[in-house]
Amino acid sequence: MDRGLKLIYPDRCVVCGAAVRPGVALCGDCAGEFLPDPDTVFCPYCALPQSECSCGRAFAFDLTFAPVRFVGRARDSVLRCKYRPERDLCAGFAAVMAEFVAPRLRYEVFDLVASVPSWAERTEEKGFDQAELIARSFAEMIGKPYAPLLVRTRPAPPQKRLDADQRWANMRGAFDLVPDALIENRRVILVDDVRTTGATLDECAAVLKVFGASAVVCAVFAAGGMGPRDDYDPPPLPDETLGLIRPDFRQYY
Repeated sequence: MDRGLKLIYPDRCVVCGAAVRPGVALCGDCAGEFLPDPDTVFCPYCALPQSECSCGRAFAFDLTFAPVRFVGRARDSVLRCKYRPERDLCAGFAAVMAEFVAPRLRYEVFDLVASVPSWAERTEEKGFDQAELIARSFAEMIGKPYAPLLVRTRPAPPQKRLDADQRWANMRGAFDLVPDALIENRRVILVDDVRTTGATLDECAAVLKVFGASAVVCAVFAAGGMGPRDDYDPPPLPDETLGLIRPDFRQYY
């Protein structure tokens, strides 16, 4: 579904690197392996199928959308994006995200696209911030302005080295709003490359909500979890959150 998207495609599959025809970001094998079945019912918070959800708490953000599972070659591609300045790969991630999000989220009612910021010294060391590159491409594709709304207040150990509880503690107080950012009563799409526990996205969303954002929806390329919960029983989404999802897709959340 086009919905006016301005998609920017790479010339290679963003997961495995295989050659793809123009206008395609995933080869057939990777699309079949990593994209969800059309009838999948998702957890609205971790973006995994409900049968695999590991959510066990409330979140500050309203929804999360993720087209790809953070496993196998898809996981490898995210790690490659984190540590190499591959701008085409970031744009490819954004194209996959935009194609997935556009038919589901009423993105036309949103005001801004923002990204989860890296620590300044880490960005300087790498020479790029992959979440910002993905977010800027994503914003251009859906026709929304990008704004650097958040800043890291301190360095933190990489989340991948920590267990679930440590990840939440590691992110507490790690972000702040950039000076003079105006987000009162605005709806924000918050972009990152991957979502696992949701701790980073939650802390960022909490800051945005404290300063007046009326809705924060997360869009990431890949979603993983810490293992399924046997007692999954999601509460019904509030009407104002359901109103952010296009009517044809509300049954899947």
